[in-house]
Amino acid sequence: MTQIDKHVSRSLKSQLSAFLDKKIYVIKNVVDQDEIWPRDQLAKFVWDTAKQVWKIIQPDSSSSRKQDWEDGKGMLKDIVNWNQWHPSNFLDTAVHEVLEKQVFEVLARYKHFVETGVVNTTHQVPKLLGETDELLCVDKPCLFTCSYGSGTGDKTPPRIAQVESATQLLNLDRDRSPQIHQYLALKFNYENAVATREWWKTKPKEMKDTCGRCADCAATQAGCCNRLDKETSGVMIAAKTAKGFTDVRLQFASTHSREEGGTEKYYLALVHGEVELPKAQTQHSPDWLHEPITDLLGERGRIEIACFVTRVAGVNKAIPWNDGKGDASKGAGKGQGKQKNKAPDADDDGWDGDENEMNDAQGRQSALTLYRPIAWFYRAATKQKYTLLHLQIITGRFHQIRFHCGQIGHPLVGDPTYGAPWEERDWARRVFLHSYQTKFREPFTNKWFEVTSPLPEDLGTFLDKELVLERTLDSNKPFFKTRRPHAGLKKICEQYDPSKPLMVSEAAPINGEDILQRANAANARHLQAQSLKDRKNNSLKDWQNNSSSNSCGPDKTGNLGSKDPSWSKDGQWSNNSTGWNPKADWNTDSSRDGNSWSLDPGSNKPGWKDNSWNGKQWSSGGSPAKEPPAPSQKAGSVPAAVDEDDDDEDWGGWKAPKEEDAAVASSGSAPAVSSSAPASEGSPAKRARHDAPQGVQSAGNAGGMMPQTPPDLPDVPDVPKSGWKRMESRSQPGVFYYFNESTGQTSVEPPPPWEVKASRSAPGVFYYWNSSTGQTSVEKPQV
Repeated sequence: MTQIDKHVSRSLKSQLSAFLDKKIYVIKNVVDQDEIWPRDQLAKFVWDTAKQVWKIIQPDSSSSRKQDWEDGKGMLKDIVNWNQWHPSNFLDTAVHEVLEKQVFEVLARYKHFVETGVVNTTHQVPKLLGETDELLCVDKPCLFTCSYGSGTGDKTPPRIAQVESATQLLNLDRDRSPQIHQYLALKFNYENAVATREWWKTKPKEMKDTCGRCADCAATQAGCCNRLDKETSGVMIAAKTAKGFTDVRLQFASTHSREEGGTEKYYLALVHGEVELPKAQTQHSPDWLHEPITDLLGERGRIEIACFVTRVAGVNKAIPWNDGKGDASKGAGKGQGKQKNKAPDADDDGWDGDENEMNDAQGRQSALTLYRPIAWFYRAATKQKYTLLHLQIITGRFHQIRFHCGQIGHPLVGDPTYGAPWEERDWARRVFLHSYQTKFREPFTNKWFEVTSPLPEDLGTFLDKELVLERTLDSNKPFFKTRRPHAGLKKICEQYDPSKPLMVSEAAPINGEDILQRANAANARHLQAQSLKDRKNNSLKDWQNNSSSNSCGPDKTGNLGSKDPSWSKDGQWSNNSTGWNPKADWNTDSSRDGNSWSLDPGSNKPGWKDNSWNGKQWSSGGSPAKEPPAPSQKAGSVPAAVDEDDDDEDWGGWKAPKEEDAAVASSGSAPAVSSSAPASEGSPAKRARHDAPQGVQSAGNAGGMMPQTPPDLPDVPDVPKSGWKRMESRSQPGVFYYFNESTGQTSVEPPPPWEVKASRSAPGVFYYWNSSTGQTSVEKPQV
């Protein structure tokens, strides 16, 4: 149970409070006298209460009243079935099967909320850690899930609860896990949050895209840029704008090092055993390495163990790719003892995508973790040893920390999936893993930030009450901050100061300017590739629509008839009165030039590969592209597979376009494809013909002429969007952004026809250019 502060409109407070007081008085007398009302009487009492609340609030009168009504629905949801309820029609099914005492408790809680603005919620409230004009950082509580970001090609939309407000979401039943992206979309009004709510209204059957980088993906997950396991708490980052989403996702997808243009991510984890840094290198195979290192942060342990993802006993799990012991899957499921309650992965029922840019064709995932032990504990009842680790992940793989710690013989507390005993879940109610700190760059600027999530109260209390601190790493100051004071942990932690920000600016790396230029170039390539993809898709749709209207496909008899005169029986492409019948013996007809249809001179076999079917006639490309062979897979592995219980922040198989792809995108046309080499599946030049309706393709080939690939749509200058206005940031004077008064959207860059251009004479210098007027500006222009 947790509390949040909200306030009912002042004009409603006294009226609602007085009404609820009367209802509470009636039902309290029933409870005190131990009476039992008939079901119908109690149902009508509850239904009438909801009806009178609706009349008092009048949700259709204003947006604030509508929010008050949604809050009221959230408070009353335990007794009212809102899917069946209507103010003008009583239905018995509109009221849940409840007792008088529960009705009294719900109404008393609602009255308390109306008078104080304090809401008691079932699920913990995600706290805001900090924000900029482009980013929002939130503290994800335990039990919130991150089921979004498919990179496997699965276009199933992320699951969401059928609620209308953040309050209702926080009051879901304890056994139902809220989605963090749904909370952000319902709670805030930044661009990607609004876009996500609008997308939900369309009731989509499938995702438009699954790359995990584009504006379409941002508008399905409220701009969330990383994921954490369901039981893992800590730092989550959401991009406010669609353009910023691409930039931040690129940071999370790269090597997790600021010098490489990526994020830096640090965790706190409690593991079994007394962990010391390794004295020497241990290598079981080329894919399994554990060794000591010394770097800028001092002495640390280095774990580099490649993995693949599979399903073991109904649970998704990371398995060593090659641990030097033969079949790695034989070591799966090392949890000891009998399962007593739900495991951390027991709710896994779907797969999300995994970043596979660094994977080989068989599903192998490289994974690198650095760690340092900072405190040692023991449990008084059993004398068992435990160690608190400070970890940094360089890659972001599925269950990476849990998998790596299990591999070196020190599974996380509360994690039977990777080797902890099942009985431990009786007193360790969750996996002890917390995303403590993340360092990143704000999109489109060279400003770097560090955001910290203090250790949550439940994990701090666990260390303080369940364990005894034995010793700590030598240090002159505490290692980390906590949400609450813990007397027994003063040597290793301190309570954070609420008056000081948890998100602070950081000095840029030495190569910060180079990182910014590379990021801008990568963003430009992505936008160009996306633009080319959209043009191709639109061109293909127009071509398919035209083909459909001309009825070039086969009819019910298998004939390729047409309403187009060029395809009539008098046209040159017809061989009978009904059109081009594929059953006709045209392929061996002697009336046609035998050489032109033979495979080789002198052959009687029908064919088309000869001199008359030459490169001049087939000028736009060679034979239709063949399907590429499916990559082989290690038995039992599931490459690029993650699920709602997932600490892998790198999803989506998107890669930055190659330089030649960028050139193609900038020119607006695709290069000719060699007739001798089959085109790849994703080649823009081949996609339209490869995806064309089979009937149209057959008709073109039958005539000895390839069907026309739909031409690229011409570049049409974008029409400036109405309502855009340049605004100055309140938090950062002198920094400007753009606000659309009509739609409520925000953007860091000016809307079309303004474009960002790189100076040719001064590399690294950018300016703004108006493609319609030719005007240029060094500063962000007025629009």
